[in-house]
Amino acid sequence: MQTSIFVLAALGALAWLGSRWWMKRKNLAPTILLGADVHGLLIRELTPTQDHTRTIPWTDVHAVAAYKIDLFSFDTIALGFQLANGTRLEFCEEVEGWSDLAQGLHHYLPGCIPFHEWFKPVAFPAFQTNFTEIFKRETALQVELHQ
Repeated sequence: MQTSIFVLAALGALAWLGSRWWMKRKNLAPTILLGADVHGLLIRELTPTQDHTRTIPWTDVHAVAAYKIDLFSFDTIALGFQLANGTRLEFCEEVEGWSDLAQGLHHYLPGCIPFHEWFKPVAFPAFQTNFTEIFKRETALQVELHQ
């Protein structure tokens, strides 16, 4: 029984990796590059015919959470961004630029929990979501209530 579960887990992981490889090889999926500067979160999408960069101003970022996604035989750590207009963006650690972004968020979002404080509690234990809100912008009403 345990052997068959292991085989299913291995096949699932191989199928997931294979589909990502096939899409990249056939240029069906855009390559995403992440970055950040004083102006905002930079999302660059590359396809064989386009190179598009989108900047999301830091003032539009309402909340950021770090958590794990269970991919059956392994986990991936993700950053989820909620924007002021309700849009949600999610980037997994495999995306180029993710590590630099994760480690630098506290420089751009005042009050954001630094990477060295949230990474281990999110990463361990394995196969648990470990959802951690690392940034939440205070609204004008919240600021008034604190005063």
